Amino acid sequence: MAFYLHPIGRKFKFQNIIEIKMARRIKPQQLYWCTTEFHEEDWFMQASSREEAAESHECEEGFNEGDAKAKFICDIPSVFWESEACWPRKETLKILGFEFLQEESPRRVRKDDMIYTEGTHYTSVLLTHEIYKQPLLYLIRARSTTRYKIGYTTNLENRIKQLSAHNPFYLDLVAFFPHPKARAWEYDLKKEFVNYRTNNEWFDFDDDIIGKVLSRIQDYQKLSTEYLSTPKLK
Repeated sequence: MAFYLHPIGRKFKFQNIIEIKMARRIKPQQLYWCTTEFHEEDWFMQASSREEAAESHECEEGFNEGDAKAKFICDIPSVFWESEACWPRKETLKILGFEFLQEESPRRVRKDDMIYTEGTHYTSVLLTHEIYKQPLLYLIRARSTTRYKIGYTTNLENRIKQLSAHNPFYLDLVAFFPHPKARAWEYDLKKEFVNYRTNNEWFDFDDDIIGKVLSRIQDYQKLSTEYLSTPKLK
């Protein structure tokens, strides 16, 4: 007995065959963390190889060939594969086990105790300016909180990396300026506001108190400006 395939059924059958063939042409993809020297556009890329991820990051962000590096993070389930390298969808990252600590720019996610922060132009400026390699006083705030850190460092770039490594909040640089007396200023500020200290090196400042802190910092900043504008003996 012969069976007649209705035109509509034949159409769906052919569509399924085309979809299967298209799926076979899609290569398996993995998730990579793509970075450049100054980290201004760091983010994830899903691609079929480390080389493809780096090249796609360079192309999408306008970098030169060889500027980007790609680090393998994990495999991606086939249902989320795309026909070409691309930025992963938010839903894909969540399925892969990433927790979004901050969804607005700069995006910030965590997986297996590792925190990944989207690169920004601010990051680039920070890393390329020699002033940040001098002894300086800084004030940092954990975004969306009342927690602040008063600190001294001779390399602000490395210090921010250290503080950000396992901090669930994005760190905003509120104030920073160099001066030979930066360490002494740090000590004086911590002593003056010691009653607001919490969680080791951090302070809890409400709106009223942070106003007083910033007022004191502005006094130091004036001295720093005078120091920077004074010709140095060679």
